[in-house]
Amino acid sequence: MKRILLVSLALVVLFWTKPAHAQNTQLDTLFVIDDVQIKLCLDPGHGGHDPENDRQIDLGLGTYYWESDANWEAVGYLDTLLQKLGADVKLTRTTNHPDSINRDPTLSDRVQVANNFGAEYFHSFHTNAFGNTANYTLVLYAGTDSSPEYPDAKVLG
Repeated sequence: MKRILLVSLALVVLFWTKPAHAQNTQLDTLFVIDDVQIKLCLDPGHGGHDPENDRQIDLGLGTYYWESDANWEAVGYLDTLLQKLGADVKLTRTTNHPDSINRDPTLSDRVQVANNFGAEYFHSFHTNAFGNTANYTLVLYAGTDSSPEYPDAKVLG
């Protein structure tokens, strides 16, 4: 529980208090707890412009955008930022190119990447929207609010 809360706090501090141009000072040890570096696994949800498992959004005037592109870009920026802050980060996939066989691993493959890496934190990125509304955050965990399978996952969410 302590580790989950500290990782959550670290991510909040990272996103809301550190200017992009600031030098690493106190944050150099942000991802180290009890002398152990925390491992973060980031999953860019969906992948590779697959119409069965990826949403294509019509932006108008013949311009289209895929959910996997948004996820891939967000994770790319976050991966770079976290590594510059000293975090040990692993991505569940290495490409979003539609022709690559590695563009859209199965859910179990994604979990296996995180487990093999020994990740203490796993975050799957998705861009969700409904109709013309803005994207929103969605937190999923196993179980229910009153009975989460992993209580720490509910706390982190």
